[in-house]
Amino acid sequence: QQVTAEGRRALTNLSDELRTAEEAINEFMPKTTADEDRVGYDKLELGAVLVQDGFHGYDLMMKTRDFLEQTTRENLKGVVDANFMQVFQYYST
Repeated sequence: QQVTAEGRRALTNLSDELRTAEEAINEFMPKTTADEDRVGYDKLELGAVLVQDGFHGYDLMMKTRDFLEQTTRENLKGVVDANFMQVFQYYST
């Protein structure tokens, strides 16, 4: 199977959006003590906000992850190169 120019452009745009989303997540979700100091809250406080909000954001993140995993597994394998596959697989981890 081959990717059309339009398909390649769409995959490139999706890949760029995933990178942007990952950067935003890293900016606002502390992973280390230094990150917690930078953003002004810790993982427990972030968890409390998720609980208070009813996990709406978390649910959307999980649905996005599941969609990307299914799309990668069923539609992209053997069609796109390793670089695209790596971006999609990285997002779902």
